[in-house]
Amino acid sequence: MTPMPPSRAMAMATRDSGAVAMAAVTDPSELDRLEFISALRGDATSDVYAGKLAKVEEFLREGATRGQIISELGNGSEAFNSVPTAIYLFLANAGDFQRTVVEAASLGGDADTIASMSGGIAGALLGSSGLPAGWLERLERRTELERLASDLFFLHVRRTLGGRCEMCFSEESVWAYKLDEAGGNDISNFILLCRSCRSEMEREKEGLFARPRKHGKYRAVYRKAHKRA
Repeated sequence: MTPMPPSRAMAMATRDSGAVAMAAVTDPSELDRLEFISALRGDATSDVYAGKLAKVEEFLREGATRGQIISELGNGSEAFNSVPTAIYLFLANAGDFQRTVVEAASLGGDADTIASMSGGIAGALLGSSGLPAGWLERLERRTELERLASDLFFLHVRRTLGGRCEMCFSEESVWAYKLDEAGGNDISNFILLCRSCRSEMEREKEGLFARPRKHGKYRAVYRKAHKRA
């Protein structure tokens, strides 16, 4: 197989990542397909891509056959012939990861690329609990992939929160920790702690979260932990 030129790969990754980012912050029960595609159209940077996304919206409203998807959206390796197709298949099958991937894989052409992109968007929307259990059981290098995904997410949290320990303001060995394990993955449910402060917090955790102190190096952590109370 001929390697994809770097410029083409970059264009594809950039356009697909916008859809992934939007899906990741969308509640599956609140997904509005037309609002989703409208937002992507607003960010389109080329006439060709904008035209393809307009066709995606038309197909979402009126439906499309397999032949129309291939002829109008494409199934090639070029970004403008694959990313819009992946986005359409995700939105047309929203809430069903397996149908999205299977339909993408059945289009022919650069099917593996389109299936991976549409599946990636659907996975960002649904989370790991929305993936077929049987597929996960047979996934090669599953443990490594899950670790990488977790590391990538926590890196995002770390950068979003500023990169400093919220107790001692150190930038060494800082990582993100959940305030409430049952509280989900919203950024507000995380704090940044260095290794030593994390250990100290664990030793005093029962008292730490029982009542907020008004002074000392725990002030920032208390303020964040109790602001929702």
